[in-house]
Amino acid sequence: EGGPFAYVIPPDQWMPGEAVNLVNVLRRGGVEVHRATSSFSAGGERYPEGSYVAYGGQAFRPHLMDMLEAQDYPDRRMYPGGPPEPPYDLAGWTLPYQMGVRVDRIDEPFEARTAAVDRASPAPGTVSGNASWGWALSHRPNASALAVNRLLAAGDRVSWSGGAFDAGGVRHEAGTILVEAGSGTADRVRGLARELGLDFRGLSSAPGAAAHTLRRPRIGIYKSWDASID
Repeated sequence: EGGPFAYVIPPDQWMPGEAVNLVNVLRRGGVEVHRATSSFSAGGERYPEGSYVAYGGQAFRPHLMDMLEAQDYPDRRMYPGGPPEPPYDLAGWTLPYQMGVRVDRIDEPFEARTAAVDRASPAPGTVSGNASWGWALSHRPNASALAVNRLLAAGDRVSWSGGAFDAGGVRHEAGTILVEAGSGTADRVRGLARELGLDFRGLSSAPGAAAHTLRRPRIGIYKSWDASID
């Protein structure tokens, strides 16, 4: 008894790939998640096919609520009338807030046709336009960082636009990722679009904005001689 009856994750997100990642985080924790096979109504809203639904009536309900509900840090004072007592460590771990994903809590029962999800995958991206020079990729999706590192590892030339520019009737914002065409680059771009759900737009000529060449980062791990309690 009592809500939530379910949590609904609609597909039309600011960053759709993060909604998929959130679903997979829940699945790794044992939470049952379903995907709507047709549109449905819940909580006074209409949700499209492809929306993810995590029903409250399941064994991992407490964990589901822990991950999706906001945590309220208690109003504890260091002394009467004094400043708040700061938390020692994490005071909240609400995944929708951390990942920028819209998740709707639905308290009233509803009916929907759904299928259980084992692992969520992003919808395939697109590769479009004349790419005689290369491709433009928005830096907004987190998955764009994966694409950049994989392209650099394959030896492709990748840069970052220092300013906005127009190409093919599309306005590209500053920070757009630029991938120059090379041997085998087209196949890699198509594979990344399909796997990561990214949209690559072809560029027939070099963008007018200044570009900053990207290189693979060199990362070192430091290990102290002294033991750490963490």
